[in-house]
Amino acid sequence: MREGMDDIFYSRVRLAVVAHLLQTEWVSFTDLQSSAEVTRGNLASHLAKLIASGAIEEDKRIVNQRPLTRYRLTRDGRAAFLEHMTQVQRVFEAVRLEYAEADAAAASGTAMKKIKRAVPATKH
Repeated sequence: MREGMDDIFYSRVRLAVVAHLLQTEWVSFTDLQSSAEVTRGNLASHLAKLIASGAIEEDKRIVNQRPLTRYRLTRDGRAAFLEHMTQVQRVFEAVRLEYAEADAAAASGTAMKKIKRAVPATKH
C-alpha cells in the first residue's frame, strides 16, 4: 500500500465497503452488498480490486453446509485508508482556507469601496 491519497479508495462502492469493514472484524458478502446497495457482480468487481491492492482479505468457508464468504480490512489496508482520509482532510482544509481568504479579501474590498464613497477625496 502507498502513502498519501490512494485511488483505490476513490470509488463510492469501495469507500462504502471500507467504511463498513472499519466497524467490525469480518463482514459477509451479503452484508456488504446490502450496505453498499450494489449488484453482486459490481460488488465482486470492487472487492477483487481491494483484495489485489492488499487492503482487504477474503475468507471462504462452509457454514451449515452453505458457502460463506467474508472480508476484513488488513492492517496495511486500515493504515492506507486512514492515511488517505488524512490527506483528504488536508485538501479540504486547504480549500476551506483558500475560500476563507478569498471571502475576507472580497469583504475587505467591498468595505474599502464603501469607505472611499463615504469619504470625499482630498486635493493636495
